[in-house]
Amino acid sequence: MKKMSVTIVLLLALMLGSTVVYAAFNWCPDDPVLLIDGAEVNVIIEVPDGSQGLVSGPVEVKVHVPSGAVFDVIAFGNSFGHGPEIVEFIPDGEPGEVKVEALVSATERIPVRVTIVTPGGSKHKRGWSNEWAWCKTKL
Repeated sequence: MKKMSVTIVLLLALMLGSTVVYAAFNWCPDDPVLLIDGAEVNVIIEVPDGSQGLVSGPVEVKVHVPSGAVFDVIAFGNSFGHGPEIVEFIPDGEPGEVKVEALVSATERIPVRVTIVTPGGSKHKRGWSNEWAWCKTKL
């Protein structure tokens, strides 16, 4: 019985271990600041501190805004040392919402966190490098 309990505990530790470690990262941010229909929107794209050297090119950002929205980039980040982000606005979003997709190219698979900060609050989602990570929130 004791061997079975130890096995179950080890199995749970393996299954949950990556989630616990993932949450414990100190994050290094890159953040373009946008203006959408008069609201300042800060898009924060983060990788774990110490993994910036694995980033292999500029961060690509697709911003889905409501049709007819007025938008611009106020400030660019430095794409973890690879120059300003490549920002593309796509006017196909729902009224009053913004959706951000971010692609962090890297030489290895690393966690990526995308946060959108609007005057009404913030929301974030997690993903991985070399894949589109996305987040959506109200303006």
